[in-house]
Amino acid sequence: MAAASLGYHPRMLAQLAALLLAQADPVSPLPLAPRPVLSLLGGEQLGVGDSLAAGQAGYATVSAAYAQGLGQADVGAELSLAWTTGEVTAAGLGRRTLWRSGTWSLGLRARAGLYLALGPSFGRYAHRGDTGLLLAPGLALSTAAGAAQVGFGLDLPMAVTFRRGGGTWISPVLSATVEVPLAGDLSAGARLSVARRWDSGGAPGALRSADNLGELLLLVAYRIL
Repeated sequence: MAAASLGYHPRMLAQLAALLLAQADPVSPLPLAPRPVLSLLGGEQLGVGDSLAAGQAGYATVSAAYAQGLGQADVGAELSLAWTTGEVTAAGLGRRTLWRSGTWSLGLRARAGLYLALGPSFGRYAHRGDTGLLLAPGLALSTAAGAAQVGFGLDLPMAVTFRRGGGTWISPVLSATVEVPLAGDLSAGARLSVARRWDSGGAPGALRSADNLGELLLLVAYRIL
C-alpha cells in the first residue's frame, strides 16, 4: 500500500503541473534588441553576405556608393560629385576592421580610381578642367550609441593630374558622422567634415592653394541583403 502511494503522488503532481501550465497565459517573447546600423562610414565592416547602398547629399558633395561584405573585407564602388568645384571621382572602395573593443571599432578604408575636373564656369576652380588618378586611404573609428552609430574619420585623398604639364593635390580630411535606424533596413544620418587642400603644378586648385574646405551632408543607407 505504501509503495502504491509513493508511485501515485509523482503522477498526480505531474498531472497537476500540466493542468496549471495549460491554463496559464502564454509567456510573451522578450523584445528583440535593436539591429545595429550598417554603415559605409564607420570602422566596423559589413557581415558576410551583407550589402549596403548609400547616398550623401548637401554642401558641397553628392555621392552614391555600394559595398558588399566578403568576410575578410568590404569591397564596392563610389561615384561622387563635388559640385562647388566641378570635380568627379569614380572609384573602387574597400574597408577592413583592424581592431574591436566593446562597441568600438577601428577600420582601414581606401578608395582608388579616376579623377575628373569638369572645368565649370563657376565656383572656386572655374575653367580648370583636368583628368587624373585618385587614391584616398583613411581610418574610421566608430561606436554604438544605443541604436545609433557615431563615427570619426581621418582620410587623405590625393590625386595625380595630367593637364597643364601635370600636377598633384592632397587634402587631409577630418570628419564626424552620426547614423540612426529609420524603419526596417533604412537608416539616415549626417556627416560634418573639414579639410585643407594643397594643389601644385597644373592641378585644378593651384591658383587658390592652399584652400580650406568644409562639408555638411545628409546621409541615407539601405541594406539590400
